Amino acid sequence: MQTTRTFEWIHSRRQTVSTSLVSEPVSRHHAETPTERHLQCIWYDPALRPPGLATNEGEPVEIENPGVWNLEAGPDFLGAVVRVGSERRRICGDVEIHLRPADWTHHRHSDDPRYSSVRVHVTLTPPVNALAPVGAICIPLAGPLSRCPDFSWAAVDVTAYPYASRPEPAPCELALRRWSADDIERLLESAGVERLRRKAQRIRLRATMVGADQALWEELMAALGYKHNKTATRKLAQRVPRTELFAAAKSDVETAAAILWGTSGLLPEAGPSLRGTTRRVWDRWWKHRARWQERALSRDEWRLDGVRPLNRPEIRIRAAAVWALRHPPPAERWLAAAAVGPQDFLKHILRDLAIHDPAGEIRTAAVGRSRAVSILINVAVPFLEASGLPVLADPHWLQMLPDETPNAVERQMAHTLLGRDHPPSWCRGALRRQGLIQMFTDFCLNDRSRCAGCPFPAWLAAAAGSSSSPPAEDRL
Repeated sequence: MQTTRTFEWIHSRRQTVSTSLVSEPVSRHHAETPTERHLQCIWYDPALRPPGLATNEGEPVEIENPGVWNLEAGPDFLGAVVRVGSERRRICGDVEIHLRPADWTHHRHSDDPRYSSVRVHVTLTPPVNALAPVGAICIPLAGPLSRCPDFSWAAVDVTAYPYASRPEPAPCELALRRWSADDIERLLESAGVERLRRKAQRIRLRATMVGADQALWEELMAALGYKHNKTATRKLAQRVPRTELFAAAKSDVETAAAILWGTSGLLPEAGPSLRGTTRRVWDRWWKHRARWQERALSRDEWRLDGVRPLNRPEIRIRAAAVWALRHPPPAERWLAAAAVGPQDFLKHILRDLAIHDPAGEIRTAAVGRSRAVSILINVAVPFLEASGLPVLADPHWLQMLPDETPNAVERQMAHTLLGRDHPPSWCRGALRRQGLIQMFTDFCLNDRSRCAGCPFPAWLAAAAGSSSSPPAEDRL
């Protein structure tokens, strides 16, 4: 009896929510409660998108490009292009999607700088006395969807997006269909080598200004910052040079960690509420505070939202203190390990980066294997190349690189360039993953035309069937 009443209550609630969202009687179009995910799928897929889209003011809207589906924090779609009005004026920017227009205010997007480029606000219901994003148009979907006789919320497979289902193929995918599998793999690997070569060039230039040891210290700190805090951790490494840290800490890891944590600006102010590790760090920091405080970063320079506990910058920079105090200096011990050979170097780097929390409160390594592999590929190998070892021209070195865990950029680029049903082997291996990132950086990252003006598809079409690939610098 209780179960029956529960199901009756759930059914009544779902009907109530659907009615309030669409502001019309429940019909077969709204037999199920839609979610923002449903609206994202409809916006993204032209097969689901209803005709007759218009702004809230009644101007017709044509979707030139729905944008890149953002799988991380921030707007739902990045870099969309729409045509608005009878004059078809072109609007470029990010897209945010909500069920209700008022959710823009409720979610406090106006105060979040990540949403400053939103130019299109897609909602289910039209706005009524709701504050719209400044400089953005509003496109309600309820009206156009109600005019589609075959539409059903239940028919939208929200689990199939953004990869299993996607809009029409990108021009580069169409051009690449004429390439053989071997040529595609060589293209990706060549682009991957080019990416590592550019990293080596940057390290070499930096080393001429600050020395090889400091250049390596800055690269390692940036790698520990991950994508959200790379800039802050690199700046911290510049504010606290490794040689100065080594001299000030006098081989004491806890002191080195306190100096880094205090200079980062993340250490709380002293007070009676401080406990445990924070209190111990503060007790060491105050002794060195006078020397380093003027170099301290602002807390606002760090991004802490959405960061998993073990990826917190406080833990990463304390782990870096362990690495920085090891002897001999980092650059010297890495070059000595490379002289033995690629396999021994691989083992040495992974062992050297197996860093644990200096306070001993985290039992697992503060830098896990996946992050160590990433540092090996993105820092260690380019550092060797920058130091004069031609590792990028040596197949033995390139073949020893372990595979990385794919990130969002690689997955997005793989589906854009290679298509939905490409063989997974095409993207397997460190060089091919690096190649996907390089192509994204060269062609997609700053392509505000959304493929319309990109030169890459034309090159792919012209090079199809060629027996040899041109040098990476000529192609990319």
